[in-house]
Amino acid sequence: MATDDRRWRAILEGDLKALNNLLHADFTYTHNTGRIDGREDYLARVASGAVKYLSEERSDIPIKVYGHVGLLRSKVVFEQDVMPGPFRRIVESFSLGVWIDAAAGLQIAAYASTLTPTAPPAISAKQQE
Repeated sequence: MATDDRRWRAILEGDLKALNNLLHADFTYTHNTGRIDGREDYLARVASGAVKYLSEERSDIPIKVYGHVGLLRSKVVFEQDVMPGPFRRIVESFSLGVWIDAAAGLQIAAYASTLTPTAPPAISAKQQE
C-alpha cells in the first residue's frame, strides 16, 4: 500500500523520475475510457500535461499477495484537468493494480480501471464558471 501511495504522490506532483522507477518495463494502463497505454506512452502523457491529476482518494482496498505478485483493488475518486479543452472532471472508478517484486523492487506491471455505475459526468471549463 505504501508503494501505491508513492505512485499516486508521483502522479499528483508530476514527479516523472519517481513514477518511472515505480512502473515496470512492461507496464500497461487500461484507462476507464478504453484507452490502453504502455509505459512510455503513459509517462509521455503525464509529462505533456495532457492530463493533470488534482486530487485522489482511495477506499475499499483489499490487497492479495500470491508469491511475488500483489493485487491491489480499490475504489478511486480523483479530479483531473484534461486537455485539449480544458475540462475538469471528477472520476469515480474501480481499479486493479498488479504489483510485482521485480529486480528494481516493487513495481506496478498493470493498472486497469472501470467507471462505477454512479460515476459523475465530466464538468467542462464553461460549467466551472
